[in-house]
Amino acid sequence: MALAEKYNAFISYRHSEIDNKIASEIQTQLERFKIPKQIQKKTGIKRFDRIFRDKEELPTTSDLKHDIENALKVSDFLIVICSERTHESLWVQREIETFLKYHSKEEVFTVLVDGEPGDVIPDILLHQTVTRQLSDGTYATFEELAEPLSCDYRMPIRKARKEELPRLVCSMLHCTYDELMMRRRQYKIRHFAALASVIGVFLTAAIVYLLWSRSQIKANYDQALVNQSKYLSYASGTLLKDGDRAGALQLALAAMPTESENRPLTSAGYYAMTDALGAYIAPGVMDLTAVWKYDTGSKMEKFFVDAGGDYFTGLDKSGEATVWDMNSHGVLQTFKGSDATGINDILLTEDNDLALASHESIACYSFGDFEKKWEITFEEELSDYDKLELSLSAEAPVIMAYSYDWMMLADAADGKVIRKVEFKDIDFWGSDSLGLGYTVSKLTVSRDGKHILMSYTDPTGGLNDYKYAIYDVGKDSWKQINGMTGCQMAASFTSDGHVAILTEPDIFSSSFDYGDVSYGRESARTVGYFDLDGRQLWTCDVPYSATGFASRVFQYDVEVSEGVREPAIVTLFSDRCGIINIKTGELMRTVSLPASFIDIYGSGKYLRPVLRNGAYYSFAASISDNSMISKPYFKDDVERSAIYTNKAGFLSFVIQYNDVTAVTVYSSDFHDLTFEPENEAPKDAHVYDSIVAGNVLVTFDDDMTLRAYNLDQEEHMWNAKVDGKYYTSVNITEVSDDGKLVYFTNENDTAEGDNLTKKTYSVDLETGNVEFISSVDKYQTSDYESDGRTVSANDGSVTLKIREGGTAILDDDGNDKYVIPDEGRNVLAADIFNNEILLLYDDGTYVRYTKGGEVIDTTDLDLQMQSVGKEFGFVHYDKYMFINADNYTFIISNDDNKMLAWTYGVLGYYEEGNKLICKANDDRYPAFGYFTIKSFAELQEQAKEYLGDAVMSDEMKAQYGID
Repeated sequence: MALAEKYNAFISYRHSEIDNKIASEIQTQLERFKIPKQIQKKTGIKRFDRIFRDKEELPTTSDLKHDIENALKVSDFLIVICSERTHESLWVQREIETFLKYHSKEEVFTVLVDGEPGDVIPDILLHQTVTRQLSDGTYATFEELAEPLSCDYRMPIRKARKEELPRLVCSMLHCTYDELMMRRRQYKIRHFAALASVIGVFLTAAIVYLLWSRSQIKANYDQALVNQSKYLSYASGTLLKDGDRAGALQLALAAMPTESENRPLTSAGYYAMTDALGAYIAPGVMDLTAVWKYDTGSKMEKFFVDAGGDYFTGLDKSGEATVWDMNSHGVLQTFKGSDATGINDILLTEDNDLALASHESIACYSFGDFEKKWEITFEEELSDYDKLELSLSAEAPVIMAYSYDWMMLADAADGKVIRKVEFKDIDFWGSDSLGLGYTVSKLTVSRDGKHILMSYTDPTGGLNDYKYAIYDVGKDSWKQINGMTGCQMAASFTSDGHVAILTEPDIFSSSFDYGDVSYGRESARTVGYFDLDGRQLWTCDVPYSATGFASRVFQYDVEVSEGVREPAIVTLFSDRCGIINIKTGELMRTVSLPASFIDIYGSGKYLRPVLRNGAYYSFAASISDNSMISKPYFKDDVERSAIYTNKAGFLSFVIQYNDVTAVTVYSSDFHDLTFEPENEAPKDAHVYDSIVAGNVLVTFDDDMTLRAYNLDQEEHMWNAKVDGKYYTSVNITEVSDDGKLVYFTNENDTAEGDNLTKKTYSVDLETGNVEFISSVDKYQTSDYESDGRTVSANDGSVTLKIREGGTAILDDDGNDKYVIPDEGRNVLAADIFNNEILLLYDDGTYVRYTKGGEVIDTTDLDLQMQSVGKEFGFVHYDKYMFINADNYTFIISNDDNKMLAWTYGVLGYYEEGNKLICKANDDRYPAFGYFTIKSFAELQEQAKEYLGDAVMSDEMKAQYGID
């Protein structure tokens, strides 16, 4: 918008219907206000013809636009429209703050729309700082209540226009209300006769003006809704990239039409919805992707998913344990505890029950009905300084709870106490001269529940003076471990009844983090291996230098030679993994990870750590196999993780990030549930190529078979075997004019050595009969001519030459007429459609140009692409254009050329039946199936079903300006 040198006033308001209406009324009436000539001479102001009112909705950033700030700076006055929800608008607040940078509060006026002044006027205007001289002659600054000039528009508009608008005008003119009203009455008396003669014309003009004004208000309001929808759609995409799929869906829903609000339909809103829903994504084609966030507002310290994948339980720093339904995502139960410390620890028992420890008791609840199965009440309540942790043996239903000076063993099935052990009764448990005694650091229970490893500290020995002992549950006896020093970082029992301990021998010389700075030092951690009598079998040092606090040590089967696997001790800490011979203690292999690890999960021949940088790493549990794979599934700065398998058997993760209270669930089973499988397609064949011809889909599968399906009847028609060596050398090219499918095979002729033979065939679409057409030897396929690729419009009006450096638009003689520079990008696909040039670049941008080479529009597909060939191109239909980019397909609306959705593995689109045909990569389904491209209403229903019981919070509504 053009910016004037100076404005009489700037109108700030929240973009809701009533506020918008009053803002328009104030602007219109000020601009029409007839200032009496006597006051014009006195003030030099003839009229208010420069009133600034921003008709656009929220900006797409948190900062005011440059022209808005400039307008505030050069405005004489600020008029704030105040209603009951004005305080929720960040933009009104920022406009006031910006105005006050250049003006005083005396130049700010308020207009009351509804509510009481003390409730609706922004707080910043209700207070002012004043400096007064005290009785002793000094000056002091005070914060006082302010009374900004307010015009009351809570009355009928006509009355407010007559009585209240002049109050605003006289303040802007610096004259008295009485003077203004008196001069206006004199003016009316003098001109009454003249006005009476033209009253008919005036009334007609007034009616026309009012009708125009109403239409302008409606147009402005509709445009505000469009702008807000675009903003909410943009914000939805931001939340989705941050892993908040539910929040993204809620904003996408808010950007779409509702029954109570006639919000316009936008392509941006449609795309936000399809993107957040994962619409048109077939089963098995997505890697791990964020599906939900669980949040209590306080950071979680421990969490897990039950064995059935139905319940998510988290314990946060406030001491609350919360259980969510993972199907509806609603909160099912909250446990708080009765004292200030709340719940201290949570545990999932072998019977899939929830155990909770507080300073009063340990209680066990069944999931679903949350009935209390048993409870152990402590004889004496623990103090606020006591810690309480739960642990469970993996193979026996023994639950262990311990504090600083005792531990308790109980049957996890019925809560019966097996034994309580007071540490002060241990024969080697000592105390220093001050009587402080030893302190338990960590207890670890064996898988069979028969032994417990204890690490403890001597208060006289410092942080490095850790000692270790093993408790025999059956014998109720302790054995000390000798020859092991340093701070315990991790420990575990092995299957042969031994125990492995990972220690930091000298914690003061180790690597550490301080604030945002990491200090790496060459150091080593020690793994010790002991029998149950405490005798040392061996120790092994594993060197490292990077920082990181997560640590693990455990037994795992490792490939020591081809086909031979033996148990070994594996330890991970920081960015280092060590594989140790369990018999000799020899360090057989070290693996350096690209970042600090958070947790590790074993899977057959592979060890799979989750790294702090968000990568899900995989390396062979082998002495000789150095293969590694890193997949960046998660964001940077992972702090905790948990893994579980959902009901369908798919891997899922729960990830917590540093400095974030919510945890995010990631699943590899995420897909659009409206997928309709083609049940007559095979499950054991992969579709390599395909084509849609009329109502017939023909696929070429990796078992060297052509298969045809009737898309109307959804029936299999015929199979035809292809004579070729490799499925990768077979390509479907077209459907000929006589209705036959054409395909060719490229084969190496081993007898000739380097010869490449192309054999071309045709297939009858009705019967599947195959006919050989031709064979060409020494054939080499290429999409390139010597000087680039040529693309021509269907009507011959434009010809393009795509070459290195740019795309040339040729004249009738074949010479360059214009050149569109590629700016270092490669053109992957080009087309000419509706008098526009369409180019797809390898940086993931799709650009529309005029035939003169001028840019019309650029769309970022957010995908890096590299190769050139058949898999890249534009396909046109009546309603949509498809951009094929390798295995990805982007659906573009022909109405406004905006993106509606993206998907993966599209085999074709049957326009008459509105069927989008996509590959599946899931053993539960056949090779492919269908989606129907959905309406806005269908997407809304699907989103509501996905969200279940989840609703948008009031804080989120206020943040994004949603009523």
